[in-house]
Parts: sequence; structure tokens; C-alpha cells
Amino acid sequence: MEGKVKTYQTGVRADNDYADCPARAEFDIDRATAQTIIGLAALVRAQGLYKVEHFDYRVRWLKESASGSDNGEVSATDADTLRVSASEFWFGAYLKHASDGFVTERQSIADLARHFGITEAAPEATPEAAFVRQVAGLKCWNWCDDDGQLYDECPVPAEGEMDSHACLMGLVEQARKLQGAGTDPAAEARELRHAA
Repeated sequence: MEGKVKTYQTGVRADNDYADCPARAEFDIDRATAQTIIGLAALVRAQGLYKVEHFDYRVRWLKESASGSDNGEVSATDADTLRVSASEFWFGAYLKHASDGFVTERQSIADLARHFGITEAAPEATPEAAFVRQVAGLKCWNWCDDDGQLYDECPVPAEGEMDSHACLMGLVEQARKLQGAGTDPAAEARELRHAA
């Protein structure tokens, strides 16, 4: 294991050539986050997905000055996410009050695993096991443990309530897919309303 944290400095690109996006990005990955990324990559492989993503606000999106040099000023962003495919991870975001998104350069998961001496996870034995691993890897914020002690595993997201709602709804949809086709939640809800 080379170190407790791996620091990245990458370029940034936008889908729109004329977007006003940051010049570069900086972020740190610790061992726990590396394990989460490796687990998410295993989930992507197990489920045959293109990528998974969840809210993550660790990236410092750095602006470029008028002279073309990095001035160290941080861009204000919304909807920051960590994105993980079967073999790479990267981050994305939107500038506050803008509709153009941008992303960091993609990073190798194999290189990340080597840095921390982690053996990449084999695909989960079942889709259910992969789903449980994904949910267990999420971070709690503004939450109390069984003894009533407040704890935060990450900073409160800028759009905390909306981020949490979007995450929960995504988990509900994934759980329903794991249950299998044949259930129609919308039809069941209509039946409950008519029965009442």
C-alpha cells in the first residue's frame, strides 16, 4: 500500500464546446472510497450495466483565469456525482445555475486497486448481494445511531433533501427490478386508492 490517500489532478471536459466549465479538477481517494469504487465496478459487471453513479461532492473544480493559468478559484457546482463503470471511475457536475454538465478524465480502477493493495472484487454471486453491497456503501449524514448519537459519514450535500430523495427513489427502482417483472407498483397503488 503506497499511502492512505491517492490524490488526482485531471483535466475537465464538457459535452458542449462552448460551455463555461472548470479548467481542471482535484480530488483525493482514500482506501474506503477505493473499496466502494471497486465494489460498484463489481455491481456494474454483475448487473450488465454501463455505469452507476451517486452523489459525491469531494472534487475541487478549479477555474482558469483570463490569462489561461489556473488561479486556484473553485467553481460552485450542483449535482456532483461519482460515476463508476466496469473498469473506470470519474466525476461529473454542473455549474450552479447552468445546464451544461462536465466531467473529469476517466481513471483506471485497476490502478486505484494496485495503489491501495486491494484485490478487485469478483462479481457478486447474486444480483441481490450486489444490491446490498451498493446500499451498504452509501454514506449517512445528519443521522443518529441506536444510542441517539448524531454522526455524519460525509458533509451534508448542497441539495441534501433532493439528493437523498433521488437516491432513495433509485434504490426503490433497483429493488423492484430485483423482485422481477410481474409487479406493477402503479397498478397496485391505483387498486389501493379504489379500495379505500
